[in-house]
Amino acid sequence: MRHELPYRTIDIFVCDPVGRLIPGVEISFAINGVPVGQVDGSEGRGRIELLKTNKSPVDVTVNYKGEEKKAKIAVGQESYEFCYDTLVAPESER
Repeated sequence: MRHELPYRTIDIFVCDPVGRLIPGVEISFAINGVPVGQVDGSEGRGRIELLKTNKSPVDVTVNYKGEEKKAKIAVGQESYEFCYDTLVAPESER
């Protein structure tokens, strides 16, 4: 028997123009203007888990080297990808 988890999960990805994850990104989550989570110095990804009873959209803000981008994640949306124009060296070259 499979039990459904009582959470909704939102995955955030922050990539360069060729799809490589950008390390060092700050990701923050808010609901109705109230902060509900943050990932400092991420490796280009972040996740938040909220109770499924919370039916509010989630505001996501990402900041990379002072450039901020925002998105509103609707209920039912499980992921979102931000893209910056900065090219990141492949992991093998870091």
